[in-house]
Amino acid sequence: STQRGERSKLQTSAPRIASNDEKKPVPQAQYASFLPRWQGVGGDARGADGLFAAIDRLAGCPVPLSALESLVLPSRVRDYSPAQLDSLTSAGDVIWTGAGGLPGGDGWVVFAPADAPELLPDALPLADSVSHPDLAAAVLGAVDVGGGWFHGQILANLSAAQPEGFTADALADTLLELLWAGWISN
Repeated sequence: STQRGERSKLQTSAPRIASNDEKKPVPQAQYASFLPRWQGVGGDARGADGLFAAIDRLAGCPVPLSALESLVLPSRVRDYSPAQLDSLTSAGDVIWTGAGGLPGGDGWVVFAPADAPELLPDALPLADSVSHPDLAAAVLGAVDVGGGWFHGQILANLSAAQPEGFTADALADTLLELLWAGWISN
């Protein structure tokens, strides 16, 4: 797993931010060529350390989930594979949350190093985020005891309780709504 010391080294190698008195506008072409380099797009990053560095640079920035593993991460980490991201999240080095839904079942996700949870957004208001408020409350009550929960476990737990609005399809929809609203995550 990547250690905090490695993150500190990355931060100290980042460009110095100028004071307001030193800031001057640059031509659009210069700015446009700077941003991808600064984000490590097309760079030489590899492996879990390269992925951690990429996530550290993206920390706090909402990214569409549909683009994350097909465009965003592979453009920053030469040998990117989904198993690398699974490894970082499973080890507790990286945390993430939803930051709003998008059409077609997609949504915004925000990642951060585990030692920087303040970079994640606050959860969206629950009342505005779910179609079945009673079912959402039941789901949150079931997972509030902590630990990792899988869909089948939540389904079995709520099947016995039968909260209002409960069906397997409504549960799947509610879990996605809670995910995109930032109420459940890894």
